[in-house]
Amino acid sequence: MIFLKRQLPLAITFVVGVIFAVQYYVPHPISEEAITHAADTMKIVAAFALLLGIASLFHVHALKIKRQVPGWGYSFVLYLAMFVMIVIFWPSLSPRQPTVRFAPARGRRRCCWRRQSSS
Repeated sequence: MIFLKRQLPLAITFVVGVIFAVQYYVPHPISEEAITHAADTMKIVAAFALLLGIASLFHVHALKIKRQVPGWGYSFVLYLAMFVMIVIFWPSLSPRQPTVRFAPARGRRRCCWRRQSSS
């Protein structure tokens, strides 16, 4: 059972990582198509993982608020903060909004970033 929980995911991760590393150094059309397909697949998996994580977060903290276990106020603050984040950042998800790009600043302070013109 440890094999299925620990070694198998580690082996799959290692093999996929080696394949992606080799693809980076072998610019063949087949490998470029494979990486494009893999990137699209990863976007879908990430979206479902995000939805599952948010649903789990809501469920766990809803139970804490409902039962009023010690520290349930923090769960309420979590809900409030998530609502505020959604209200503030929802308009920026619109495709009509220009994207803000940042580029390294030139001059004395190289550690800082400046806004890049979007032209």
